[in-house]
Amino acid sequence: MEAIISTLLVELGLPAALGFIIGYTTKKVLKAALILFGSFLIILYYLQQKGLITVNTDKMMESFRNLMEEGLKHVDYLSHFLTSSVLPTGSFIAGLALGLKKG
Repeated sequence: MEAIISTLLVELGLPAALGFIIGYTTKKVLKAALILFGSFLIILYYLQQKGLITVNTDKMMESFRNLMEEGLKHVDYLSHFLTSSVLPTGSFIAGLALGLKKG
């Protein structure tokens, strides 16, 4: 009986705890990054409005599009990772969702 409990704790508890930590941290970091990025864009457009700098918005959008395409290339790796083992993965995803909600 103790072996079953310790196995369940390792197979369910650890991935759930890691998922929560990763989800919570990810949400906090993304919030901070988006605030900084948004502030940076506002400053750029303000400076452009005042005529101090020129912003090449076409190049900026192209760079953003390339960044998104590069991120989508890694979706296959992520889906393989998440479907590799059902029990720990489900526990991890539940912890991740809870961490993202609480963060």
